[in-house]
Amino acid sequence: MSSMSAPLSLTGSPNETKLVPSAFVTSGSGSALQTSPRRKTKVIYVEVNSYDRNYANYKTAADFQWAFPSALKEVIRIDIVEGSIPVPLYNVDEGWNKFTLLEDLVARTIVLRPGFYNAASLASELQNQLNAGANTFSVTVPSAATQRFCITKTAGPATRFAFMFGSGDFIDKFDVQNVPFISPENSGLFEVACAGRLLGFGSEDVQDKAGVINAPFPPDLESMLRRIYLYLNFDATMDLTSVKRGLGRKEPSGIFYCDADSPPGTTKFLTKDSWNNSIYPGPAPISRIRLLTVSLRDQFYRSLNLNGRELTLLLEVTMME
Repeated sequence: MSSMSAPLSLTGSPNETKLVPSAFVTSGSGSALQTSPRRKTKVIYVEVNSYDRNYANYKTAADFQWAFPSALKEVIRIDIVEGSIPVPLYNVDEGWNKFTLLEDLVARTIVLRPGFYNAASLASELQNQLNAGANTFSVTVPSAATQRFCITKTAGPATRFAFMFGSGDFIDKFDVQNVPFISPENSGLFEVACAGRLLGFGSEDVQDKAGVINAPFPPDLESMLRRIYLYLNFDATMDLTSVKRGLGRKEPSGIFYCDADSPPGTTKFLTKDSWNNSIYPGPAPISRIRLLTVSLRDQFYRSLNLNGRELTLLLEVTMME
């Protein structure tokens, strides 16, 4: 009688063969495969509050670094589930509040003071700044329906005037620059750097006709404040992104869409009913997160002016156990 044991049979029951049930699949790629148990996950909530930042190093809540009480490990998902964001932003602010005025052959920079304006108050501000030189102007809104500005030279030595939105010292930037035969209309707008669009014009120079310039469009008082772009970066090396953008723009972690008619000094509250933004770091978990950099910027990646106001974000963090 042979001392060798009988070969193991795959036709018996799992109890007889000591194999897991998946070993009894008789066809396909699952035949005789051993399945490993799925790892469990856990969820914690973290409030990122700008009041907790180092004020000596980070002067504004629009750009600061925040330290977790203890390092997060094996992070597979981050959800922004609640929070409070100060709104609205100034619709006239540094970066898009200037343009070049040409009076005959004399160029002068017009600077609109940062603030929150409607059509009437913006017309008054434009008139005041135009009248800071040798000539005087009147800025009116002839139609309450169209809201378009009418700029008229009323006195002064200049015989002609022009707004140099396309060739002055402050012009909008397009993604195709300094390329012959390429006009701004044939390329994407990369950055608003002039007050022309704000005032109801485009990116072209505008010459007066009989001492009058009429804006072709109403003032654009919403585009620069309707969207707040949130950027999160962990340990100052890796970005947490969730939204794709065009023109090679930097991808944000989330976008807050704000009500344009919110009065100054109010707050946009994020709740699970109205907002949820999920960030998936990638195919593998993030092994460790100790520091989080929070940045609020406009659509052109310029840091926002929150006027000393603060923000909070409630994060739902999913980790492997």
